[in-house]
Order: sequence, then C-alpha cells, then structure tokens
Amino acid sequence: MEEEKETTSYPEVEVLDPYTGKKVKLKPLKVWSLKKKNGKGVLMGQFISPATGAPFKAKVPEEYLENIKE
Repeated sequence: MEEEKETTSYPEVEVLDPYTGKKVKLKPLKVWSLKKKNGKGVLMGQFISPATGAPFKAKVPEEYLENIKE
C-alpha cells in the first residue's frame, strides 16, 4: 500500500490555469513575495497544471498568509 503524500501544507487557492483557461483550485508548491524597495508587493505562487502537468506561476491573494498562520 502506497500512501499519497501532499506536496505542501499550504491551503488551496483558486487560480487561472494558463494552459486550459479555466479556474482551478490548487495547492502551491512554493509561495514568495515580490516587491520593490518602497512598494507594497504581491504574493506569487508556483503551481502545476492538472491538465498538462506543466508548471506555471500565478498571483496569490493577500489573505493567503493569514490562512497559513492559522
């Protein structure tokens, strides 16, 4: 018996899959912040398309960090 291992402990986020053009709920592999010196910045996440298996990057909502801390 093989157990399925989750890739991350991050909660799911609804993002637009660029390969299919559909909104899907996925867990990000990695999340990081992009910002300029004096800017507010945005959160980015790396995801894998369920249709093609190809990786892509998408913006993650700001409330996302609050969900991780809970």
